[in-house]
Amino acid sequence: MHQIPAQAICFEITETVVTVNLAQIASKVLAIKELGFCFALDNFGSSMSSWGYLKNLSIDYLKINGTLIKNIVEEKFI
Repeated sequence: MHQIPAQAICFEITETVVTVNLAQIASKVLAIKELGFCFALDNFGSSMSSWGYLKNLSIDYLKINGTLIKNIVEEKFI
């Protein structure tokens, strides 16, 4: 049997899954994180409510949706 530490394992959850039931997902993420595992939120920025999820989830890594940053260098911000 391999002795892999929990902090070396990162579970990935998509933003689409989070939109189905934020409260239930958030509690499960916290329970699993208490065991030492990490979480990544994939496809961030694919919905208008993306920022709200960050407040309610204990996420270690954020994988940003490509459409959110596409042409970021060329775009002008006011």
